[in-house]
Amino acid sequence: MEHVRKLLPVLSNNLRKGSCGKIAVIGGSIEYTGAPFFAAISALRLGADLVHVMCAPEAAPVIKGFSPELIVHPGLEPENVIPKLERMDAIVLGPGLGRNPRVTPLFENVLDFVKKTEVPFVVDADGLWFLSEALREGVPPLPSAILTPNIVEFSRLCESAFGISNVLGIKFPALKK
Repeated sequence: MEHVRKLLPVLSNNLRKGSCGKIAVIGGSIEYTGAPFFAAISALRLGADLVHVMCAPEAAPVIKGFSPELIVHPGLEPENVIPKLERMDAIVLGPGLGRNPRVTPLFENVLDFVKKTEVPFVVDADGLWFLSEALREGVPPLPSAILTPNIVEFSRLCESAFGISNVLGIKFPALKK
């Protein structure tokens, strides 16, 4: 516990709302409301003091109902999401996002934004699926992105980026592309 305590910053009277981090979690669909909530609440618990969840309109009331501490923005239109990202210290893309093709423009716009600004960027869950599709189409990878794949997502990424279908000695012939 002492080791963990050393990692935590000392609070000061000079801090104001937003001084300890503004995080954007882009994800959440009608089917998946838990994943963006857990990503966002984890950021709060680890010390960020403003966490914004940008999600599908149908998911917004459910996610907001989980925690009044979260700032929830219903809507995944790039023209609404991208301007909000300019105020963020880090971005998490993908938890509960779903794989609806209508999300593709948002994914592409977020990638462009991250490339320009070099903001810390985490890609998780369905964001990894969109990333695999982008890699398959020749979009260059983001060297500074933090990826959090499970074994199936990892295999899909390896196949998309390197043409490797046998990862860690496990063959995944039935991966859906």
